[in-house]
Amino acid sequence: MSTTIYQIFEEFEDMNNCLPTMEEFRILFDIYSANFIPQIDETLDVQVKELLAKYEMMEQQVWKVFYELESEERKRRI
Repeated sequence: MSTTIYQIFEEFEDMNNCLPTMEEFRILFDIYSANFIPQIDETLDVQVKELLAKYEMMEQQVWKVFYELESEERKRRI
């Protein structure tokens, strides 16, 4: 990404003989970043949320088993 920022400045300077203003840079960066940062559509967002919910449920199950095993171990040691 840093090379892209460098290219934005270089191309702008070559075309205009000056550096871009902050607003000009924001516009150019938005155009260039579209190639690197994809738009997240709603279906992908829903899929990610579902996957995160699944992982959270699995993690809760793992912790439940862990606490049960820990409890059994403590009882055994008494």
